[in-house]
Amino acid sequence: MNAIDDLTLQDCDLEDIEDIIPKIEKSFNLKFKREEFLGVKTFGDICKIVENHLDYHDQDCTLQQGFYMIRLAISKAQNIDQITIKTSSKLEDLFPRKTRIGDWKKVEKELGFKVPVLTMKNGLILTLLTGFILSTLCFFLSWKIALGGLIGFGVLSKFLGLFSKELSVQTVGELSRKISSENYTLVRRKKSSGNRQEVLNMIRELFATKLYVNREALNSDSRLPL
Repeated sequence: MNAIDDLTLQDCDLEDIEDIIPKIEKSFNLKFKREEFLGVKTFGDICKIVENHLDYHDQDCTLQQGFYMIRLAISKAQNIDQITIKTSSKLEDLFPRKTRIGDWKKVEKELGFKVPVLTMKNGLILTLLTGFILSTLCFFLSWKIALGGLIGFGVLSKFLGLFSKELSVQTVGELSRKISSENYTLVRRKKSSGNRQEVLNMIRELFATKLYVNREALNSDSRLPL
């Protein structure tokens, strides 16, 4: 088994790769037809499908626009001078833990869309994951116990998620990259436009963060699993 940093596209399950398509649709505000993916064999093939739906006349830098957008939102939500917010600024300093949940909702309101950056502690995530696994195994003993466990841990997970305060990204720069890759067209001034040089990197970012694939191993010729 490869280390996570060494994972390639062929190490992934095809079903997991298919789950990335709705995320690409959301990021680029697109809707694909299923038949468009017939015969797709490489990472480059997926990128070409996205490219065919975008207008490339605008060459503005989306990552830069993402930084300007998040900087303005944080400035308004937290009443902070924009000039003090840098890409290296730490989110834990900008959002005190005590008021972090409410403060982040203010930022999302300024942005106009949701950006999930608050998560549970790793130990709690592991505990819930263990509970889900054990509940699934209980199907071999009693489906009622298994179903009850899955529902119970599902509700508990949802409930605890409402009060999560851990940050999944650490700096404003990382946050800019996250919103730019996950909400590409919402970040851009011209919503239907795209920067050809950026699109491949943005799709690569989605694959890397969602599937833990090595970014350097993702190129146009990278083959999908059979």
